[in-house]
Amino acid sequence: MNAWESRHDEDGVILVISAIVLIIFIGMAAFVVDLTLKSQSRQFLWNTADSAALAGASQLPDDPAGAAALAFQYALENDPELAGDLVATYRCLVADANGDGQPDPLEVPAKCNPGADFGMTAPPWVCADGQCSAVCDPGEGDTCNTIVMEVKKTVEYAFAPAVGVFEGETGVLSAACRGLCASPLTGPLDLMVIIDRTTSMRTPPDALPNAKSAVLALLDYLNP
Repeated sequence: MNAWESRHDEDGVILVISAIVLIIFIGMAAFVVDLTLKSQSRQFLWNTADSAALAGASQLPDDPAGAAALAFQYALENDPELAGDLVATYRCLVADANGDGQPDPLEVPAKCNPGADFGMTAPPWVCADGQCSAVCDPGEGDTCNTIVMEVKKTVEYAFAPAVGVFEGETGVLSAACRGLCASPLTGPLDLMVIIDRTTSMRTPPDALPNAKSAVLALLDYLNP
């Protein structure tokens, strides 16, 4: 092998190594950038789900259908792309007053009632941290004081398509309760509401006004 052939072979090896390094670099960029996009999307979903659940809970327990409709309305006003990706379910949330892992019988049906099929023992009640919850179905005549919003969204990746991954799915659950919600009223309520001005509140354009409206509605609900 002469010197020219040796240099030619080295150039070929460098070209192959460069191509491999480029693929690795693109893959790392896809991971970092698209993971950030997915994280931002998930944070925005939390904001959307929280506001939707709070809005829906304001209609409980008297109007569960209205609660779901209002929750969906708030969610879609924050992100119209969520159409078809919203699910609302209901719970009965009461206190575990004695700390014995059982629902407080004084709060059922005073606060809510998941129906006779649930009885007053855990399970099927799920109790933890001084609270007990049960699945609640208004369609069967149950009285529900909590709405649970499930929100999902498909995130389109920016760099990952270069390695064959075009999108990913993220989702969150948020619940809100109407009333004392598994805890007795022990004194004055100290309330602090923080609305950030970060990127998550800039899109869509009405995100910040919607948040302000939700805060005013909350204050009006707590102190008519």
